[in-house]
Amino acid sequence: QRQQGRNQIEWPFAVVKAMGVGLEPTRSSFTVRGVPFALALPGLFNVENAMAAVAVGLSQGAELDVMAKAIVSVTGVPGRMERIDEGQSFTAIVDYAPEPVSLGKLYEVVAMMEKRRVIHVLGSAGGGRDRDRRPVLGRMAGERADVVIVTDEDPYDDDPMAIIDEVAAGAVAAGKHDGV
Repeated sequence: QRQQGRNQIEWPFAVVKAMGVGLEPTRSSFTVRGVPFALALPGLFNVENAMAAVAVGLSQGAELDVMAKAIVSVTGVPGRMERIDEGQSFTAIVDYAPEPVSLGKLYEVVAMMEKRRVIHVLGSAGGGRDRDRRPVLGRMAGERADVVIVTDEDPYDDDPMAIIDEVAAGAVAAGKHDGV
């Protein structure tokens, strides 16, 4: 509860912890103060995002059981671990992971999935953005994917082939071979 004094509002300090975290390829779960939460989203990063929402809710006086019922209805975030299901016999995921930390979190989830092989299509933006990340993202894909397909994303006024070459250089540094 919030306490008001003269010209100030004071919030008591509280730690909010996710306990019993369960991570599966298509969902996650955890408890907060004994209340179970189920997410239709995979990955520790989604648990962390949900915990931020829980902490804000608690700061505003929301009840944990009400938040648990609401959060289960979140079935996805456009562009983040978004599954594309058109009846195909393989899993296709779109994830806008434009920097190494987010790409690493994507691969944490992919590592949990049953798979025969991973084909990663990635690129990088132009317009003076992301230049230093290009070979890093390529290397990460080269280390974790069986096949890496490199493209450009939004080249703006940059040479699209320069973007592709810089991302591909990272994949080659990780042991991938051009055209194979």
